[in-house]
Amino acid sequence: MADSVVQAILDATKDPHVRESMLLGSRLESSWNPGAVGDNGTSFGPFQIHLPAHPGVTAAQAQNPAWATRYMLSAYQRGAAAQPESLWRSNPEQAAEQAAVAAEAPAQSY
Repeated sequence: MADSVVQAILDATKDPHVRESMLLGSRLESSWNPGAVGDNGTSFGPFQIHLPAHPGVTAAQAQNPAWATRYMLSAYQRGAAAQPESLWRSNPEQAAEQAAVAAEAPAQSY
């Protein structure tokens, strides 16, 4: 199952910063589990898409790795681009974490 999430991310973008951010974010959000359900049954899939905040998204869509990755891609692209290149060079894990926080907007930082 984790393979399907990882593969969806690798297929969605060639940008190494976005890839690293999405891989880290989905691991932290769901341990790469496409069937993950959280927030008392309101967040779904590998990126834990919170349905009340995304009323056009269904649980089935959020749990589909390819669909969820495409849906979250622009948020992760913005998050990765917002991190200074110097941070990507000096501390890529921190840059990826900050990009994931920007993309996911979790209630509490990772």
